[in-house]
Amino acid sequence: MKASKLEQLLKAFNSSVLRIKDAILTIRSLELQPFISDQYASSLPAASSHLVYNSIQSGLIRNLGKPLAKFLLSRPTSFTECVTLARIKFDKYYNHKAHHLLEKFPEDAKTYNGTAFWQLPKRRPTPLTFSLKDPLHVQFVWSFARLLAHQMGIKYPQADDHHSAATLLEEYLSDFTLQPYTTSDKEILTDPSIRRKPDAKSGKLNLPTLLQLINSIEAKYSKAKDDQLICIPAHFEKDDEVLGHVDFVDAAANLRALMYGLPLTPRHEVKRIAGRIMPAIATTTAVVAGLVCVEALKFFAFLSPPNHPHDPLPTALLEVARNYFVNLGAPTIYSIRPSPCRLQSLPNGVTVSTWNPWTLPIPHDAPQFTLSDLITTLQERFGLSASLISQQSRVLYMEDFNFYNQKLGWSLLSLLSYDPEDSYVDLIVTYHSGGVDVEAPRLRIILPSPSVSGTSS
Repeated sequence: MKASKLEQLLKAFNSSVLRIKDAILTIRSLELQPFISDQYASSLPAASSHLVYNSIQSGLIRNLGKPLAKFLLSRPTSFTECVTLARIKFDKYYNHKAHHLLEKFPEDAKTYNGTAFWQLPKRRPTPLTFSLKDPLHVQFVWSFARLLAHQMGIKYPQADDHHSAATLLEEYLSDFTLQPYTTSDKEILTDPSIRRKPDAKSGKLNLPTLLQLINSIEAKYSKAKDDQLICIPAHFEKDDEVLGHVDFVDAAANLRALMYGLPLTPRHEVKRIAGRIMPAIATTTAVVAGLVCVEALKFFAFLSPPNHPHDPLPTALLEVARNYFVNLGAPTIYSIRPSPCRLQSLPNGVTVSTWNPWTLPIPHDAPQFTLSDLITTLQERFGLSASLISQQSRVLYMEDFNFYNQKLGWSLLSLLSYDPEDSYVDLIVTYHSGGVDVEAPRLRIILPSPSVSGTSS
């Protein structure tokens, strides 16, 4: 799981081992009871008792599901566990995955059209067996363990001339038990056009399984030495040799190349390549923000020229405004002149655009301003008869429906949904003229001050 997600999970328990233990005791107390308190059992019929049981069960599963339970079980609490987890990941990435591919696609495997499956650009993987005598293997496990320890706030030793990384790993892995590869039923998709179906069972967690996980978590954290759990996101830094980020990337990339029979890349070249990778989200956001600033400067520069101080929409601004299409992968940036805003002629003779909202302030006697008053005001001001009024997806009024006609005398504020700090509410109003529905700009209701409107609905 990502470090940011793990950090959120820890915050759910206030980053405290004691809070985790409290949660375990609470859930285990439910295990000792029939999951229904005596007051429910004595006063509710069987069907209602079953509903209470289901609600308690779903509440437990929702609050401590598989992601959090698996993280709490696998989270290292010592540097020895960091080394063990890194060693397990080595087998998973460079041994078990290769065995799984070879199991699903043997050497003589054929494609649907009868050609050999293992031909370029596909390469048959070779499972790697961990060895403390191989510097690349040692570099992967040692750098991985250090990254885990730094992420979890665990102290770790530094390798030096007297205590090499291989010597330290040998000490930490003295009690490690190798888990052999077992056959997996995980499907491998070779057609990129086919999307993997989500596993319906993967997210489900029944109560017996949850209680089993709870017991395992209790056994793990009863031995915890630290009361606080932390999870620090790791940000790649190519120039800091102490953190070992480049060591990890170098080992991980070259081990994968070795598994597929590709030539190894020198460390300095890996460092150069990794250092040139731009964080896509941050870089794209920066480019977009810069282009937005450019367009904003155009707006302020051309909105009110000295010779036309009162011109609300100068022609110069329309000529210099641009839409941008950015693709940093290519990399390309295209700028085009935006299309003119769509104009619409209403039956009342008014021409409007999608950027022209109609505003309507609620009078000071807000509690007495009804839905019927709103419809009458729209008819008088815009010469249009409202047939449908809605706030987002909630319908406030629909013509010729008795259910909504009964609300015509209701206060408009009682029908609107807004927060006390809101100054306006946008409504979507459909009008009709000559038996035809007419769409007009959105209607912005300017709310009165809280002292006038009272409590919001």
